[in-house]
Amino acid sequence: MYKQLIPHDHPAKSECHLSEKNLVGTFKYSGGKSEKIKQCEGLSNLTTNTLCFYTQNIWFESYNMQERFDNLFQLMLDSQADFICLQEVTHQFRDTLFQDARFAEYYISGNLFHCYGCLILSKYPANFYDFEFEDTRMDRNCLIAELVVNGKFF
Repeated sequence: MYKQLIPHDHPAKSECHLSEKNLVGTFKYSGGKSEKIKQCEGLSNLTTNTLCFYTQNIWFESYNMQERFDNLFQLMLDSQADFICLQEVTHQFRDTLFQDARFAEYYISGNLFHCYGCLILSKYPANFYDFEFEDTRMDRNCLIAELVVNGKFF
């Protein structure tokens, strides 16, 4: 199980199993669409005392889909969050998001999922890791963003 906000040099970090095999791609908006970029090997140091998070279960149902997408996108933008963490993201939602220039400042996790899954948007360069839970019939997973804050890996 991943322990939240543990610096790399902390003894418990070895229990987290952040490894290359769980590393997923990162996307960034460019020229009308999102393109896969190189992993953030040299993560820049973010110096801050606060971070703003927005989390939303977007409901994978197709009911009023386009209207919901428009409203969700506006809520996400209005939040001005440093990190946007989404659950029940469908392929159609992700594809629509990837084409929206309003999210150009965000790095987007490139994890794969079957019908629906999680997605993280970060204003800061981050490495994204995806862990699948073994004892589930629902393809559940845990998506993690790793970055450097005030000189420490989190």
